[in-house]
Amino acid sequence: MKRMRILAAGLVLTVLASIGVACGGSSDESPTSAEADRQELIRVAFEWALLNKNLPDYGLLPDPTNVLISLENLSVDDLPTLPGVTLTALTEVELQSKADDEGSLMRMSLENLVIAGDTAEIKVANWWIASSTETRGFLSGGFCDLKLRRTVGQWTVEDSLCALA
Repeated sequence: MKRMRILAAGLVLTVLASIGVACGGSSDESPTSAEADRQELIRVAFEWALLNKNLPDYGLLPDPTNVLISLENLSVDDLPTLPGVTLTALTEVELQSKADDEGSLMRMSLENLVIAGDTAEIKVANWWIASSTETRGFLSGGFCDLKLRRTVGQWTVEDSLCALA
């Protein structure tokens, strides 16, 4: 019985330690540095996609200096400043309304950001939003799954796997 209490107490302490870290308690990586990593990864993904022109069907963007961004998995505060590119962030509802008013459009999104120590993954996508009156389908756009690594404090894209529509 005494051994079970010690194991149970150890489990409780482990759970409490985990909760403390998740809530901003003591850890090697403070919430500030975790947020800084997140912001840096988002910036690196946008640069890779837009400045390096790796976004699937980049050439089909009507104006690569003004790119529509979905706010489905991002906030406006997440968007980096990129030289020569204006990122216009809209919700999916706003994007659909814009497509209905102006015609079908392409929009970029970032999804599935996962950080695990000095490695990270993020999906960069470029998909059509058809206007409500559009009857044809679009065979363009796609996504890239990026694998990133932090080396000497800098995040870089280590590998990418892309699929085109």
